[in-house]
Amino acid sequence: MSQRKPEQRGYQPNVLFLFSDTGGGHRSPTEAIIEALNLEFPNQICSEMVDVFKEYAPLPLEHAPKIYPRLARLTDVWKLGCRLSDGHRRTRAFSLLFGPYVHRSTRRLVREYPCDLIVSVHPLSNGPILRALGPHRTLPNVL
Repeated sequence: MSQRKPEQRGYQPNVLFLFSDTGGGHRSPTEAIIEALNLEFPNQICSEMVDVFKEYAPLPLEHAPKIYPRLARLTDVWKLGCRLSDGHRRTRAFSLLFGPYVHRSTRRLVREYPCDLIVSVHPLSNGPILRALGPHRTLPNVL
Protein backbone atom coordinates (compact mmCIF):
# COMPACT_ATOMS: atom_id res chain seq x y z
CA MET A 1 0.00 0.00 0.00
CA SER A 2 1.04 3.51 -0.64
CA GLN A 3 2.56 5.32 2.33
CA ARG A 4 2.51 8.68 0.59
CA LYS A 5 -0.10 11.38 1.15
CA PRO A 6 -2.41 12.53 -1.67
CA GLU A 7 -0.61 15.86 -1.97
CA GLN A 8 2.78 14.15 -2.46
CA ARG A 9 4.17 13.35 -5.84
CA GLY A 10 3.91 9.70 -6.79
CA TYR A 11 0.92 9.09 -4.52
CA GLN A 12 -1.21 6.10 -5.51
CA PRO A 13 -4.69 5.93 -4.02
CA ASN A 14 -5.51 2.59 -2.43
CA VAL A 15 -8.92 1.04 -3.13
CA LEU A 16 -10.23 -1.83 -1.03
CA PHE A 17 -12.73 -4.13 -2.76
CA LEU A 18 -15.04 -6.20 -0.59
CA PHE A 19 -16.66 -9.28 -2.09
CA SER A 20 -17.45 -12.84 -1.15
CA ASP A 21 -17.66 -16.08 -3.05
CA THR A 22 -21.20 -16.67 -1.83
CA GLY A 23 -22.87 -17.05 -5.21
CA GLY A 24 -24.31 -14.17 -7.15
CA GLY A 25 -21.07 -13.46 -8.99
CA HIS A 26 -19.46 -11.02 -6.56
CA ARG A 27 -15.88 -11.89 -7.54
CA SER A 28 -16.32 -11.30 -11.29
CA PRO A 29 -17.55 -7.70 -11.04
CA THR A 30 -14.79 -6.94 -8.55
CA GLU A 31 -12.14 -8.23 -10.94
CA ALA A 32 -13.78 -6.39 -13.86
CA ILE A 33 -13.74 -3.07 -12.00
CA ILE A 34 -10.09 -3.52 -11.04
CA GLU A 35 -9.20 -4.43 -14.62
CA ALA A 36 -11.05 -1.37 -15.95
CA LEU A 37 -9.28 0.88 -13.44
CA ASN A 38 -5.90 -0.56 -14.46
CA LEU A 39 -6.70 0.00 -18.14
CA GLU A 40 -7.85 3.57 -17.58
CA PHE A 41 -5.21 4.47 -14.97
CA PRO A 42 -2.22 2.13 -15.48
CA ASN A 43 0.07 1.90 -12.45
CA GLN A 44 -1.79 4.77 -10.76
CA ILE A 45 -4.08 2.94 -8.33
CA CYS A 46 -3.37 0.25 -5.75
CA SER A 47 -6.21 -2.19 -5.22
CA GLU A 48 -6.84 -5.08 -2.87
CA MET A 49 -9.60 -7.68 -2.80
CA VAL A 50 -10.93 -9.12 0.46
CA ASP A 51 -13.46 -11.91 0.78
CA VAL A 52 -15.28 -10.23 3.62
CA PHE A 53 -17.05 -13.38 4.84
CA LYS A 54 -14.17 -15.82 4.55
CA GLU A 55 -11.55 -13.51 6.02
CA TYR A 56 -13.43 -11.33 8.52
CA ALA A 57 -16.86 -12.68 9.46
CA PRO A 58 -17.23 -14.26 12.89
CA LEU A 59 -18.35 -17.85 13.36
CA PRO A 60 -20.45 -19.31 11.76
CA LEU A 61 -20.68 -16.61 9.07
CA GLU A 62 -17.06 -17.18 8.04
CA HIS A 63 -18.18 -20.48 6.50
CA ALA A 64 -20.74 -18.81 4.20
CA PRO A 65 -18.65 -19.16 1.02
CA LYS A 66 -18.16 -22.87 1.69
CA ILE A 67 -21.77 -23.75 2.54
CA TYR A 68 -23.57 -21.33 0.22
CA PRO A 69 -23.91 -23.75 -2.73
CA ARG A 70 -25.74 -26.27 -0.53
CA LEU A 71 -27.92 -23.62 1.11
CA ALA A 72 -28.86 -22.14 -2.25
CA ARG A 73 -30.60 -25.39 -3.17
CA LEU A 74 -32.89 -25.22 -0.13
CA THR A 75 -35.63 -23.11 -1.70
CA ASP A 76 -37.96 -23.36 1.31
CA VAL A 77 -35.25 -21.87 3.53
CA TRP A 78 -34.78 -18.97 1.08
CA LYS A 79 -38.54 -18.37 0.97
CA LEU A 80 -38.66 -18.27 4.76
CA GLY A 81 -35.68 -15.91 4.87
CA CYS A 82 -37.37 -13.60 2.37
CA ARG A 83 -40.60 -13.56 4.37
CA LEU A 84 -38.78 -12.93 7.65
CA SER A 85 -36.71 -10.07 6.26
CA ASP A 86 -39.34 -8.48 4.02
CA GLY A 87 -39.88 -4.90 5.03
CA HIS A 88 -37.98 -2.01 6.54
CA ARG A 89 -38.83 -2.83 10.17
CA ARG A 90 -37.82 -6.46 9.87
CA THR A 91 -34.58 -5.60 8.08
CA ARG A 92 -33.81 -3.04 10.78
CA ALA A 93 -34.50 -5.64 13.49
CA PHE A 94 -32.04 -8.08 11.87
CA SER A 95 -29.50 -5.31 11.59
CA LEU A 96 -29.89 -4.35 15.26
CA LEU A 97 -29.69 -7.99 16.30
CA PHE A 98 -26.64 -9.01 14.25
CA GLY A 99 -24.86 -5.64 14.00
CA PRO A 100 -23.10 -5.85 17.36
CA TYR A 101 -22.08 -9.44 16.60
CA VAL A 102 -20.13 -8.47 13.44
CA HIS A 103 -18.97 -5.02 14.58
CA ARG A 104 -15.62 -6.13 16.02
CA SER A 105 -14.76 -8.00 12.81
CA THR A 106 -15.62 -5.10 10.54
CA ARG A 107 -13.69 -2.63 12.72
CA ARG A 108 -10.68 -4.94 12.47
CA LEU A 109 -11.04 -5.08 8.68
CA VAL A 110 -11.13 -1.27 8.45
CA ARG A 111 -8.04 -1.01 10.69
CA GLU A 112 -6.07 -3.70 8.86
CA TYR A 113 -6.73 -2.32 5.38
CA PRO A 114 -6.01 1.39 5.40
CA CYS A 115 -7.35 2.78 2.15
CA ASP A 116 -8.72 5.81 0.39
CA LEU A 117 -11.88 4.17 -0.89
CA ILE A 118 -13.91 1.06 -0.12
CA VAL A 119 -15.92 -0.55 -2.92
CA SER A 120 -18.31 -3.23 -1.72
CA VAL A 121 -19.89 -5.55 -4.26
CA HIS A 122 -21.57 -7.70 -1.62
CA PRO A 123 -24.74 -6.12 -0.22
CA LEU A 124 -24.52 -7.82 3.19
CA SER A 125 -21.22 -6.10 3.96
CA ASN A 126 -22.44 -2.55 3.29
CA GLY A 127 -24.26 -1.83 6.56
CA PRO A 128 -21.63 -3.33 8.87
CA ILE A 129 -18.81 -1.51 7.06
CA LEU A 130 -20.64 1.82 7.23
CA ARG A 131 -21.22 1.32 10.96
CA ALA A 132 -17.57 0.35 11.46
CA LEU A 133 -16.48 3.59 9.80
CA GLY A 134 -18.44 5.54 12.40
CA PRO A 135 -20.94 8.37 12.22
CA HIS A 136 -18.74 10.54 10.00
CA ARG A 137 -18.04 7.65 7.59
CA THR A 138 -14.34 8.41 7.56
CA LEU A 139 -11.54 6.03 6.70
CA PRO A 140 -9.06 5.98 9.58
CA ASN A 141 -5.78 6.35 7.67
CA VAL A 142 -6.70 8.87 5.00
CA LEU A 143 -4.93 12.20 4.93
